[in-house]
Amino acid sequence: MCARPTGVVAQPLENGEDTHLDTIHLAAITDTGQLLADAEFRTTPTGYWAASVWARSFGDVPTVGV
Repeated sequence: MCARPTGVVAQPLENGEDTHLDTIHLAAITDTGQLLADAEFRTTPTGYWAASVWARSFGDVPTVGV
């Protein structure tokens, strides 16, 4: 799992999600397609919670693509 990069300013973004049996992989991208960060989480209640917190650490999440 990677943390939010230092100096990244909250901005409109989209989250891409790649789901698997044991993990989910999220990517945070700007509305212009710039990759901000990505991270992998376990498919457990704690993992889903951590993924949600991670995604929202970049600001509002108006769109999520799976």
